[in-house]
Amino acid sequence: MTYSRTWRLAVLLAGGMSAAAFADHRDQAGSRAAYTLSLDALVGPSGTDVVLQVSSSAGQRLPSEAELVFLWSLRRGDVVWARQFRDVDLVNGRGVIPGLSIPAHAPVSAMVLAKAGHSMKVLCGNTVALDRPDLRISRVDAPAEVGVGQTANIQVLVQEARGFRGASFDVLLLEGETVLDTVSGASVDPMGSTTAVFSVRFETEGAHALSARIVNATPGEYDESNNSASFSVRATSDLLPVSYSLAYQRIEGEFSDNVTRSTVESREAPGFSEIRTAEHESRYEEIGRRETLNYSAFSDRFVSGTIGFSLTIRVDGGRDATIVVSGWTPFKSSGGADWGSNSYNVYDPDTNANIYLESQWSAKGMSSVLQYSRVAGNYTYHSSGYDRFWSQVSVTDPVTGEVVTTITSGETTSDDGGTVVIGSFLDAFQKLQVRAEIALEGGVIGGWTGEHEVVMSAVDRTWDDVVSDPSGTMHTWGYERRTFWDAQGNGVTAP
Repeated sequence: MTYSRTWRLAVLLAGGMSAAAFADHRDQAGSRAAYTLSLDALVGPSGTDVVLQVSSSAGQRLPSEAELVFLWSLRRGDVVWARQFRDVDLVNGRGVIPGLSIPAHAPVSAMVLAKAGHSMKVLCGNTVALDRPDLRISRVDAPAEVGVGQTANIQVLVQEARGFRGASFDVLLLEGETVLDTVSGASVDPMGSTTAVFSVRFETEGAHALSARIVNATPGEYDESNNSASFSVRATSDLLPVSYSLAYQRIEGEFSDNVTRSTVESREAPGFSEIRTAEHESRYEEIGRRETLNYSAFSDRFVSGTIGFSLTIRVDGGRDATIVVSGWTPFKSSGGADWGSNSYNVYDPDTNANIYLESQWSAKGMSSVLQYSRVAGNYTYHSSGYDRFWSQVSVTDPVTGEVVTTITSGETTSDDGGTVVIGSFLDAFQKLQVRAEIALEGGVIGGWTGEHEVVMSAVDRTWDDVVSDPSGTMHTWGYERRTFWDAQGNGVTAP
């Protein structure tokens, strides 16, 4: 019954009959209706998209398809446009009929026939076709220059230029196609404006070609050609580069190293003889892991007074470990009319790291040497050993010929063991990079090293060797089952 009545209305509308008699469209009775229809008509350059949204009260399943959709538009009470559509897909109750020839500001009415449960529902809705929002980037405020490693704040002004709808959207800051920063969930009213603020740091010197781009606009865009803006920021640096060397090693596994030595010594003289036998044994076993990093930098600048220091270790291209020393003063200074020397030292207990700086000047020139070293360990060990000796001394009386023999012996032993946990591990597996900087009056010394590859190797061996010579015998034995991660290199730092 419902189906046939709806079809007759469609025929009347298509024939140009006035729809004034149907102005109530069986108006849905608010909260008493189990299903309701909301309608929107989005006008764009290539046509108008009509959006159907079927909603239901709690517990009611949404239809997955509109079997029939009737759309029409009135002018002064007469139907001037009408279309019929079949089998319109609904996803979560939402369906779109795209590219219709409906002008802006035209009233749009809809009657939808959809199956809900075991019955057909007639749902009606009205709207006015309005332009999609038109978002545009109208201004970008960005510094022309910024220091390497410093934060640059960039402001992007976004305006809605069409005047009929607001919008929500995201704004991206890109270098090429790499996203540097994102402002998500921004919104703007019709003819309104809002500002997206970005913060970015550049780690390399030179010009950086950037762009701001509007994406994910809802409910879409009238014109996307004005959604981006290009600009550039130059990163500069007053860093004075240094020469450096770097060595990293991590060892994991177990090993045992043992040795026994026995020696025999003799001395002969008229009326005297001595035979001395000695034995020494040491045993050592360890299981766990160790790690060391040593970094040295060399500069032809002289450093004095209160300085600042920072060091960042970049592990595998992503994880950073940083130490900062502010107000660093020499623990020892000396000098004369034609020379000077300053020594700085600091210890970081959290990472078990030592930082030492020695700076000198003389008539021959200036030099500064920075040394950073850290050690980490988590291992269990056991060591033991002994030292034994026997001595036989014989003395012959030259008058009586009597021989007196004296025998002495002695032994010392050692035994030690336990678990050692020190420092913190970097756990580099792929690559390692260090940035060390000394800030002093007149500039900054240092910069980034190159990226140095971490190479893995494994050792699995045992040994049991005996070596003898006229003075004695040495027996060595043990095993090693360990994995090594090593990185090393040298070069000149860069900003």
